[in-house]
Amino acid sequence: MDLRTIGLAALALASAAARAQGTAADYKRAYGLYDKFQQKNVAHWAHNIGWQDSTSVLHYYIDTQDGRRYITYDVSSGTSKTYNSEKEMKDALGIRERRGPWGQRRGDDPFRHPQRHWMETDDEQDQRVVASPDGKLDAWIESNNVYIHEVGKPYTEKHALTQDGTIGRYYSSNIYWSPDSRKLFVCKRNSVEKRYVYYVESSPADQEQPILHKQEYAKPGDELVQHWPVIISLTLPDTASGNQRSLLDGMVVKKVEADPHAVENQYSLDWFQWTP
Repeated sequence: MDLRTIGLAALALASAAARAQGTAADYKRAYGLYDKFQQKNVAHWAHNIGWQDSTSVLHYYIDTQDGRRYITYDVSSGTSKTYNSEKEMKDALGIRERRGPWGQRRGDDPFRHPQRHWMETDDEQDQRVVASPDGKLDAWIESNNVYIHEVGKPYTEKHALTQDGTIGRYYSSNIYWSPDSRKLFVCKRNSVEKRYVYYVESSPADQEQPILHKQEYAKPGDELVQHWPVIISLTLPDTASGNQRSLLDGMVVKKVEADPHAVENQYSLDWFQWTP
C-alpha cells in the first residue's frame, strides 16, 4: 500500500468521525425534544395524587387543552368537584400550606450556610436553626446532640434534648417539627469515612498549571450511612399561672427510638415528613 492510499484512507476516516460527532443543530434539536414530550403535554393524566387526611377524599390535578384543573374525588359517594386553582381546592379541603422539611430559617440565624457541590455527600452536620411551625421554638444540633431554645431569648439559654450523641454516632441536622410544634423527628446516624477518586485537569482555561480535582466515590464493601429514627416529644407546662420565666421551664422530654433491627443494613432511608 503506497502513501497516497494511506492518506486517502486517513481522510475518509477523519471525515466519518466528524460526521459521527453531530452538529450544533443536531444537539439543539435533541434538547428541544424535552419541551415537546413534557408531562404537561399529556392531557388528562392525573398528577400529585393525595388523600385528604382521615377521609375518603383524594385530590389531584390534570392538564387540559383549556389549562390546568384541580379535582377532588370522594371514593365513598363517587362524586367529584373541579377547581380552577390549587389554592381554591386547598381552601375547600381545609389543607394548610406546609413549611419546608426543615422549617423556615430565621432572619437572626447565627450560623452560616455554604452551598454544597451537587456531587458531595451530605454529612448532615450543617449548623442549621429550624423554627417550629408556631414560631415559638428553635432547634439545632450542637456537640452532636439536639438543642432547643425559646425564640426571643438569648441563644445561651438553650436546652439539650439529647445527650447520647457522639462523634461516631451523632444526631442529623435534618430536623422535622410536627405541625403542633410539640414533637421533633430526627435521625441518629453513623459517621462514614469518605473515599475519593482524583482527576487532573491538564489544560484549565484560567491558568497554565494543571488542576487536581477529587470526587467522592464509595467502593464495594465500604460502610454506608445508616439512619436510626427518633421522635422527641415535648410536654410544656401550663403558662396560665404566669410564674414561668421561660416557656421551657418545667418542660418534660420523652424520646422514642425506632427498633434498630427493623431498619438494619439499609441502603437508603429518607423522605421523612409529618402529616398535617
